Amino acid sequence: MLRREFIRCLQAVAAAPTIGPLSVLLGSCAPGGVVLNVTATNGRVVIPESDLSTESLSTSYARVYIDESRNPIYVFTNANGAMVALSGICSHRGCTVKKLRDGFECPCHGSEYDLDGKVRTGPALNPLKAYEIKAVGNEYVLSIID
Repeated sequence: MLRREFIRCLQAVAAAPTIGPLSVLLGSCAPGGVVLNVTATNGRVVIPESDLSTESLSTSYARVYIDESRNPIYVFTNANGAMVALSGICSHRGCTVKKLRDGFECPCHGSEYDLDGKVRTGPALNPLKAYEIKAVGNEYVLSIID
């Protein structure tokens, strides 16, 4: 957990008596998310619907690793209920970004991104790479072709 996230969690815990159950607040502070190791075929990854429950992704996320890569793609549901897939690689120097409640942060140089992958704070100038993900029957198809 990054220092900034830790401080946010402490603030939430201090406010718990006035705003709600402690377990809910602590759940939002915990690093989490489903980890999926998948294989790509013809530039696509097929993920069973049961592995990407939209209910769990509305409050959490999945880290998808393709073909044993160490570079994650973060998959989550945005505020509008749409499934989003963003590269976990900072556009500045290629470090792996950390998923926060309200965006992403690069631990190497401090770049911050919103949940659409747009740069909030540099030094990064370019957004996180977005991938197409769509529901097809009982599966999600993640297109990874550049």
